[in-house]
Amino acid sequence: MATPDDIDAELTLEISGQNVTPEKFEDNKNSDTVIRFWNGKQPTGLTCKSAVHAANILNKRSFQDHGSIEGCLDMVTLRGNQHFNVYEPIWDEPIRCNINDDLIEEAAKYFGRRVAVYGMVRYQEDGSPISITVEEIAPFPDAAELLDFRDLKGILKGYA
Repeated sequence: MATPDDIDAELTLEISGQNVTPEKFEDNKNSDTVIRFWNGKQPTGLTCKSAVHAANILNKRSFQDHGSIEGCLDMVTLRGNQHFNVYEPIWDEPIRCNINDDLIEEAAKYFGRRVAVYGMVRYQEDGSPISITVEEIAPFPDAAELLDFRDLKGILKGYA
């Protein structure tokens, strides 16, 4: 992980083996690469702290695949990019679930319940999920709706 000391006085970042210097942050008609930083809807300057954060993000290996995340739906928010968190029981970490307008009411309806969310999942190199772009939310039944083990008596008759 990069630290502020890793960024030299000229603010040179090494991203994918290439040095990125302040000159490359300027609009240059001879260059096809333009890098701009935005904080919400406002442009922001490149500070040493933001450069370190950008280097850590860009150098981190991750991958994406269609999949699902199961857990308790928590914290639905409309601030910034609307999303909610699902606390996944294996990693016991909040997984950010990005949603569009069509799913916001459904997410609020399942607040506090165990759900499965389906979509494009972004994973860290170790396989732990980071976030998901949600395409579908499926609630699990409440505990009261599940069968009791005594209700299963006779189903496997002759197999025991």
